[in-house]
Amino acid sequence: MTHACRSSDDTSRRLKDALIDRAQDGKPHTGKRRYGYDKSGTAIIPAEAEIVREIFSRYLDGQTTTAIAVDLNRRGESTALGGEWNMEHLERAGDLGQPPRSRHPRVPG
Repeated sequence: MTHACRSSDDTSRRLKDALIDRAQDGKPHTGKRRYGYDKSGTAIIPAEAEIVREIFSRYLDGQTTTAIAVDLNRRGESTALGGEWNMEHLERAGDLGQPPRSRHPRVPG
């Protein structure tokens, strides 16, 4: 039992250290590409950045994430991974899932 706990602690420490190293190197913390950025997480994709701005603006104007997703899908816009938009994708792309007081929009460009 002690060995398993130590192993788990070691794995946790290594993971946290790796995330800190990636942040200090200016790299994203996940392997998935964020919408609006290339896979490195540092270069902005202008066409996607424009969609992120649109999403955020429409959300602030009172449109629901469902209505925005339906429209993006109707227009043939796809997510970073090539899928259809839904509420979760929109919240991630525009950081819309946080309460207004703590929201820090990530609008590329």
